[in-house]
Amino acid sequence: MKHSIIKAKTYKEAKNVYRILDNKIRLKILNILTEKDKLTVSDIAGELKIFHSVASMHLRILAKYHIVNTEVGQDSRKRMYSINKQKLIGYNNLADKILDYISE
Repeated sequence: MKHSIIKAKTYKEAKNVYRILDNKIRLKILNILTEKDKLTVSDIAGELKIFHSVASMHLRILAKYHIVNTEVGQDSRKRMYSINKQKLIGYNNLADKILDYISE
């Protein structure tokens, strides 16, 4: 008999994250952040040619699940966004565990 490989809480969190990543705009945001490191909402909106409010909404969702980090910029009015590499690596490792478990 196989033992459970993940806790229910971890499974629920991972499920939410994979659902969140199933969005073209969010994936484009992550792609831009891998290339540019830290950006403001305005920078991201400009790169994607989308409204500031749309970029802000997607960044808020990514930040809620700690997929992106937020920090206050030098002028304390702008937030800077960057990818939370550790969190994404953790979800990738979890996906690998699940695939290994299924293929046994």
